Amino acid sequence: MERQSLEPAAFIPPVGQPGRRSRPRSQGRIWALRGIPEELREQVSRVARELGVPTHEVVRAFLEHGLKSYRAGSLKLEPAPRTVRFTLYPAGKRN
Repeated sequence: MERQSLEPAAFIPPVGQPGRRSRPRSQGRIWALRGIPEELREQVSRVARELGVPTHEVVRAFLEHGLKSYRAGSLKLEPAPRTVRFTLYPAGKRN
């Protein structure tokens, strides 16, 4: 009975292809940003349909234009104070 010598690499499992999450592209997608009113989402989606481009490209164009305008001083943003919210899980006591 003859023993076969196996190389150490024989014990290492092969690397598979990087996995991608399957996301149905045909379904309407929900934006990942919180606090965006539905009416605003619909308006941006409408612009994308009119131009025949993906919605995320319209969002990017608006963001880039808005940032450029803000940096140039033509878009003024004035933050307003808001009330502090309470939590049941203060920092350090999350267990």
